[in-house]
Amino acid sequence: MSNVAYEMRDKAREKRHINKSSTVVVEKGRITKGEVILLSLLAAVIFIASIFVLSNYSTIQSLNRDVHVLQTEIDKHVSANEDLQLQVTELSEPDRILLIAKEKLGLSLNEKNVKVITD
Repeated sequence: MSNVAYEMRDKAREKRHINKSSTVVVEKGRITKGEVILLSLLAAVIFIASIFVLSNYSTIQSLNRDVHVLQTEIDKHVSANEDLQLQVTELSEPDRILLIAKEKLGLSLNEKNVKVITD
């Protein structure tokens, strides 16, 4: 009886071995046509998005450059306005006006004719 068990076991091994070796697996391409199309669309979307981002970055840089130039011009004008305001303050001093009136125009100060105007 024990020989029969060995024989049965050997036959089962042979069947498994025959079945394993007789199976032929044919592999096709690992990426299907649908996947190729999806990957192509994804690559196109990424390319278009990167162009869009670079275009926006370029526009932002250009605008920042323009803002910097305008800010420089504003600073120059503010400085010129402050200088002019200082000149107005210096030139409108009452002592200076009286001196010019006396020396250049030959006027004299008559305190009886002075009128004070208030806003």
